[in-house]
Amino acid sequence: MLTIVGEASCLVFPSTCYETFGRTVPEAYAKGTPVIVSRGGATAELVDEGRTGLLFDAGNAADLAQQVIELTSDPQRLASMRRAAREEFESKYTADRGYQGLMKIYRQAMAGQRTVPTAGREQGDECCSDHEFGRAERL
Repeated sequence: MLTIVGEASCLVFPSTCYETFGRTVPEAYAKGTPVIVSRGGATAELVDEGRTGLLFDAGNAADLAQQVIELTSDPQRLASMRRAAREEFESKYTADRGYQGLMKIYRQAMAGQRTVPTAGREQGDECCSDHEFGRAERL
């Protein structure tokens, strides 16, 4: 299946539901395949719009069709997005990156740092700011 994803111009994820993280988008990135996903949910948060993929309004077939045409009609842009998708995978989703992130959490827990990073933070951020999220979440 991943071979087919790697050969595709793009992966379309047209969910109308609020999806959780899942593996679909990172697996496409692993093969250097940009994605077109519906806005809303965690899958949309994985897309750097215009760099690793495109977004469309859920349930809007005309918007989806426009995004597919926009991406596939520009070979240079498509090639650039393919490179960016693979770079995104390498920088965030490899087994080593997952291991490093888990070890960081363990080190923080063992050091008594009890603040839990809020979802959506950039890699390396220690915690959300009180200003940005209202308060930090505590264990």
